[in-house]
Amino acid sequence: MTKKEHEANIVKLREVMRQCEDNLTAIKKASEENDMDKMMQAMRRQQRLNEERNEIAAKVGTVVLSDRYVFAQDEIPGSSK
Repeated sequence: MTKKEHEANIVKLREVMRQCEDNLTAIKKASEENDMDKMMQAMRRQQRLNEERNEIAAKVGTVVLSDRYVFAQDEIPGSSK
């Protein structure tokens, strides 16, 4: 992977993570409104976003431990490449 492709994937990863956060807010709102249809739709979208996030993270050699933090593989204690 070229440096340019790597950087493009990092940008994509950040965007997908932003979408994940926005979608979690939608899930919370739907739950508070007791709107099960909207909540299920948002939960399915969250699952797709998480899968996409994990695929992009694998491409760039990072691990996503939560929706807020991304770590390079070598920053995790006990991990090796």
